[in-house]
Amino acid sequence: MRISTRWIMAAVSLICMGCATAAALAPFGPPRATIGAGRWTIGVDYARQTTDLQSFGTYREGYFDGSSYQWYCKYNQFELKELESNLIFGKIGYGLADTWDLFARVGVSDTKGDWLVSSIDSGGPAATDFFQGGEQFSLDSSFALAWGAGSRMTVAETGDIAWGAILQMTWLNPKGSRSSWTDPQDSDIAIDATIDLQYWEIQLAAGPTLNLGSVWLYGGPFLSFTKGGADVQGTWSDMDINGPIQATHDLREDAKFGGYGGMQLNLAENLCLYAEGQFTGGGWGIGAGGVWRVN
Repeated sequence: MRISTRWIMAAVSLICMGCATAAALAPFGPPRATIGAGRWTIGVDYARQTTDLQSFGTYREGYFDGSSYQWYCKYNQFELKELESNLIFGKIGYGLADTWDLFARVGVSDTKGDWLVSSIDSGGPAATDFFQGGEQFSLDSSFALAWGAGSRMTVAETGDIAWGAILQMTWLNPKGSRSSWTDPQDSDIAIDATIDLQYWEIQLAAGPTLNLGSVWLYGGPFLSFTKGGADVQGTWSDMDINGPIQATHDLREDAKFGGYGGMQLNLAENLCLYAEGQFTGGGWGIGAGGVWRVN
């Protein structure tokens, strides 16, 4: 089938729309089965995303009373702003049937962004001197293990259009990030901390794939969930005195809807490349990958 310039430009536009306002993690690829019954594939995926998250939990700080530390705590909220992550995966896939694929990913991810302490008034535990709200830290976590798994199915196929769905889960646990904060009103007051993030991203996507021969165009809506944890360990200091701090938070994001669009280029019967964009109201993401069928 001859591919017109108009279709190519449509695919590029979909990807650019995703880059402008998107949020997600690992790329979807076409929302349909692609491997074939009893066959195996290997491949690589790359994704870059930016998103905002929140965490909620207990913050504790210790004061030495001459024999041991006395702990004071409060419930508070952290805002994780403009989190930028790079993900690099190796991928293996297997076709359970002509209409049903399974796949798994193993690789690495990093995270950079800003961590802000929000002020929340709460009764019960004693108030603390620090983390009253307004403290801001920089996150710069280097690459560490990430992995995921998923499944894709073809639900219906009519002519050049196949309709299907994808369910995928991705686990991220970048290395802990060392950061510090100094009171802008008093340089003797400071906090040094290590911030450790670990979280799941679960995504369900659906939509059509248009077969134009060596080029496939695909896209549609998706639903995304994020859940995990944020741990903080460090010290506070005020002139010549200091003490420990700790925080254990639940990291979560409300379920959100988004959209994605992409293009797959079939270089040979057993080799393809794809690129896509994903978007929601809270961030953006781009991704690319390649797949080789080994049998």
